[in-house]
Amino acid sequence: MLTRLAVSLTLTGMLAGCTTGSTPDLASLRREVNVTPTRGLLEEQVSTDDRECAAWARATKGQNEPLPTAELRYSACMIPKGYRVELSMVWISGPAERTQGNVVGDMQRCELRKLVETPTSLDPGVRKRTLDCFTALGYTISDASLEKPDGSGRPSPVKP
Repeated sequence: MLTRLAVSLTLTGMLAGCTTGSTPDLASLRREVNVTPTRGLLEEQVSTDDRECAAWARATKGQNEPLPTAELRYSACMIPKGYRVELSMVWISGPAERTQGNVVGDMQRCELRKLVETPTSLDPGVRKRTLDCFTALGYTISDASLEKPDGSGRPSPVKP
């Protein structure tokens, strides 16, 4: 019995060590969501914003979650902090005066989840309606496929 307990504690400690050893990088949703600052932000601020938004995206998961995926919640947090996010080959950045609550509401109103969940080939009208909605609310929308792989080059406005 004592041997089983010792083995169990050893395995638990080893697993905990694996998780905590890689927490800083894996805690971020920046690996799943392409995010770039739109304002001159220092790397320290980018890291702080990333941690805060990743924590908020995970904390709001559940029965009353405001958006259906962690990636969308993370994006809704990063946009008002001065970032543009890439979702479904579209760059989205918000007006400077938008708060996180505004962005969440705008994503719900414009049904951004449909753009992310629905392949454009199934319903091209979904893309147009969603992007038109964001544009009407003052967001800047551009086509990520027209940007160079290194992020340089001027993104072109999306033609819905």
